[in-house]
Amino acid sequence: MLLNRFCQAFMFAVVLFTFAFAQTELVKNGNFSSGSTNWTLNKYGGSSSGSVVNGEYAIVVTTAGTEHWHVQFIQTGIPLVQGKTYTYAFDAYKGPQNSGAQSMQVNIGQSDSPWTSYWGSQNQMVTLTTAKTRYTYQITMTQPSDANARLEFNCGKSTGGFYIDNVSLMENSTRLLSATPQSIDFGTVLVGTPKTINVTLQNNGGASTTVNSLASSSGNFTIGLSAPVIVPASGSATVPVTFTTGMSGSYSGTLTILSNATDHPTITVNLSGVSEYPGIGITPTALSFSTTPNLPSSKSITLSNTGSSAITWSIASNCGWASVTPTSGTIAAGSQATCAVTATAASTDSAPELVKTTRQGS
Repeated sequence: MLLNRFCQAFMFAVVLFTFAFAQTELVKNGNFSSGSTNWTLNKYGGSSSGSVVNGEYAIVVTTAGTEHWHVQFIQTGIPLVQGKTYTYAFDAYKGPQNSGAQSMQVNIGQSDSPWTSYWGSQNQMVTLTTAKTRYTYQITMTQPSDANARLEFNCGKSTGGFYIDNVSLMENSTRLLSATPQSIDFGTVLVGTPKTINVTLQNNGGASTTVNSLASSSGNFTIGLSAPVIVPASGSATVPVTFTTGMSGSYSGTLTILSNATDHPTITVNLSGVSEYPGIGITPTALSFSTTPNLPSSKSITLSNTGSSAITWSIASNCGWASVTPTSGTIAAGSQATCAVTATAASTDSAPELVKTTRQGS
């Protein structure tokens, strides 16, 4: 009894697994095992015939028409859903009846007027050879959903034999998600100065992927996109990641991406960066003036940027008898700026001087 219940449970699990991952074939009788059932050969010009021969559908055009669709082999009743991507494949080759070039137009479109092509054009031309060849196409349904689309093999403009087999149309259900780059080094930034780098999520599958969570392990790395995010089939999404700090030091973290992707439902992007204060030096650190009343006296001070990033600075004197020029500017990393400090005494009194410098990252 216990073994029987275990077997039943195992069989049930297998059935559920198979159901979840099976793909539905939309073409009926694509291998012509039931003859020409579900297929129709339309003749609008020229002279042609068609039948199943050795498990393949053979179309023989003895007199060409003026349009490809003058000899048209079709199947209708194909359900297509807007936004979904499909894989269309078939085997085809030409017979010995024509030794010259032989082309066939392949299309998926509306079954009635205005005969809109779901391929964007009706010029999917196949040049056949005598070797049986597998042709495969990816088609995204951009038009409104159609429960009665049709497959077309248009053979009317070339004489000769057209042999078709193993026709298949299946919805792509795979969701193939990747992240680029897989790690980000923000380099060195100034304290309080944010830096943003984008992560690109690429879906190379045939079905849309839903990103359910975008999470950073550190408050110093913030995510500029909120979940849920839909990444369309063969499409991408951009995730901005911003690094900023309130103190100097080395920082690291991770961006974790959770989705319903078939291949990588969890993706981790490593994050790192260094933050430092602007490095500014002042030489000399003190100035002494001995002046004649009302006769200005000037001396220089040098501001140097010892950091790895440009800095913006401003300077001011709190003494009425001392002025500074210039009073602000920007210094590139490893460079210097010179300021002139001018003292003008109205009397012979002495007074302490004070020059203040402020700095910030550019």
